[in-house]
Amino acid sequence: MNKVLTMSASALALSLAGPAMAQLSPGLADCVGGTANCSDIDQTGNNDVATVTQIGSRSVSDIDQAGAGATNSATVKQTGTDASNANESLIAQTVGSEGNSASVTQEGEGNLSDVFQAGDDSSIAVLQQGAGNSSEVAQSDGTSNGSTATVNQNGSANISAVAQLASDSDVTVNQGQDGVTSSSGNDSFVGQTAAGSSVAVTQDGIDNTSDVYQLTGAADINVVQFGTGNASTVLQAGLFSTVDVNQQGTTNVSRVGQIAIGSVVDVDQNGTSNDALVGQLSAGTVAKVDQNGTNNDAAIGQLGVGDFDYFSDPTYFDIDNNSDNFFADIQQVNSNNSLVAGQLGIDNELTVRQTGSNNTAGERWTSVGIAQIGELQKASLNQGGNFNSSTIYQGLGDGGSSFDNIATVIQDGDRGESFLSQNGSGNDATLTQHLGGDDNVSSISQVGANNTANVDQYSSNNSSTINQNGTGNSATVVQGVAPTS
Repeated sequence: MNKVLTMSASALALSLAGPAMAQLSPGLADCVGGTANCSDIDQTGNNDVATVTQIGSRSVSDIDQAGAGATNSATVKQTGTDASNANESLIAQTVGSEGNSASVTQEGEGNLSDVFQAGDDSSIAVLQQGAGNSSEVAQSDGTSNGSTATVNQNGSANISAVAQLASDSDVTVNQGQDGVTSSSGNDSFVGQTAAGSSVAVTQDGIDNTSDVYQLTGAADINVVQFGTGNASTVLQAGLFSTVDVNQQGTTNVSRVGQIAIGSVVDVDQNGTSNDALVGQLSAGTVAKVDQNGTNNDAAIGQLGVGDFDYFSDPTYFDIDNNSDNFFADIQQVNSNNSLVAGQLGIDNELTVRQTGSNNTAGERWTSVGIAQIGELQKASLNQGGNFNSSTIYQGLGDGGSSFDNIATVIQDGDRGESFLSQNGSGNDATLTQHLGGDDNVSSISQVGANNTANVDQYSSNNSSTINQNGTGNSATVVQGVAPTS
């Protein structure tokens, strides 16, 4: 999938920057057969400035400026020692563009930089340190005024493509660390059509892939990848929204689709082969996924309207407001835990903690786990043991209505099974299978209003079933003896 996305992204970048990238590389045209540095500058217009500094063997540079009126400036500095593997820099600033600046610094061998500017008052800065790095930056005519693109590549064989079609926006791509050449094979694409927005991508390691598509204004995306073979895809069409992805480890996968207003997605992955899928079609909602371990899988879908308090309070997400309005907070620790969760409604809250191994609350492509439809619902699932399975439904019966339901499941033993379903209003169910209690089975189903059910199982191999249909019912089941303090 990522290869397909990258190919499509590259095609988009090429189409945007056609006039610049259609040129023959100076290494193939102007400098054929050359053994020293080569620079080719063509300026047509008023007040253009070009500066080229080449130190070393067979560096090549091509600058074309065709602006008029205010000053466009282009600066290239190339240093290298390999006569057979030259650095190449191409800069094109088109007719009618004004006040743009482009700066390219290449230190090493075999680096390629291609810059195309067709807007006004925009800036591009490219720094390449190492060997075989490739950078393409295109700022489109009439849409990228006042925007900034910065690309820093340290290491070898890193690839960055930026297509910027948005005014007053910012893109920053950092691949590798300054002065450190161990980072290689990282691939980043950014397509930005969102005015007044920002994208930041940081990649440090080997063969990490990031694809970012930012389509609407006043939004932010931040992707950080440390490790090997991590993959992140972000599609954002969210006004006043934020997406943060942090991947540390190996072969972690994160996919985020955000079509939202004033919403937040935060994905943190630390480990190996964790997979997170987040879909957000909402306003004023928050989805947070934290995966720390191996082979954990989480899929979350949010559809609805939540809380807009943070518009008036910039510290809203720095304080304990996790219980307010459509907040999904997922944490998976250890290995092979799976979760499928969905929320549709107002003021829903979902909190899941899977701290053991091989626990399931739904499995992708096979079964649905926690699902909430209605208003003012809360579901909390904590599976601290191993091989536990649990399913929670609230308001999925006839008509799909649900109000004021609360469901809590905690399984600290091993191989516990629980199923909880509530449909109606004012239901409250708590199911607990304690640490030291293994192979317990419990099922609660409530249809009606004002029902309450509590199940405690302290020992092993217990089975409990509660089914209430009506109003004002209450049931309590305790099996085993609670440990004394």
